[in-house]
Amino acid sequence: MTTHFPNAPLIEIVAEVEWAPRKRPDSSDGEFDAYEYVGQSPHDRRLSAAFAAAGFTQIERLIPAGFEGSGPKLKFSNPSDPAGSITYKLGDTGLSVSAIPPYQYWDQFLPEIRRGLEIILHNREDDSHPGEFVRVTLNYVDAFGEDFWAGTSRSEFLTESLGFQLSIPKAFQPRLAGGDADSFFIDSFGKTTSGDSVAIKAGFATVLGEPKVILDITVLHQSNVPADVEAVISALETAHAFIHESFIDLTRGFVDVLNREVEK
Repeated sequence: MTTHFPNAPLIEIVAEVEWAPRKRPDSSDGEFDAYEYVGQSPHDRRLSAAFAAAGFTQIERLIPAGFEGSGPKLKFSNPSDPAGSITYKLGDTGLSVSAIPPYQYWDQFLPEIRRGLEIILHNREDDSHPGEFVRVTLNYVDAFGEDFWAGTSRSEFLTESLGFQLSIPKAFQPRLAGGDADSFFIDSFGKTTSGDSVAIKAGFATVLGEPKVILDITVLHQSNVPADVEAVISALETAHAFIHESFIDLTRGFVDVLNREVEK
């Protein structure tokens, strides 16, 4: 079990798998309309029934029924979960599983990922199920509140505490009031030692009306993964280890804040 904290700043985690789209039938004139009404497929009905049987009976259409489009088509949530902390989004080429508070830690979330993978792999058709996943992604979004930079500022917390290097070129400084920018947001990209791609975003944001420092980390595994639950879980565990260990190192000076009990 990984370390977890009662006052963790996590506001969302998303695990996603994607597979290659099915080939569309050849058109006699080589052209396709922008939209095509195809009706609800038996496959969509079967998956909706499977999610409903697991308690996710609240279904929201993200694309009008019967129309094709990129991205998620259906969103499933559990009406018995008043916080709506776990949701599934399903499209023709992908499944995402997301969690928001009161979700607490990774070991709570893994069974939800496993459930979604089992549903799409056990309720499949030869012409619609993924033979393999072309992309597996894990995204964590943290929002650090004022309790993390009490007595200083968001800028100092971002630079001195978290260690992000931010600077304004000298050419701008004399033309800015105070010689500094009012807000910062940076993107950086790289590779993990395991070979996955990683995107790290950090900066100032307003979350639910409050000033925060956002830390958004996405680990992307782009090598093909067999359409197998354990193979996907293994790729996600590797991504989680990178995010979790990095977070622990970044916040070593704030263990007391992280362990602060939160009123329920």
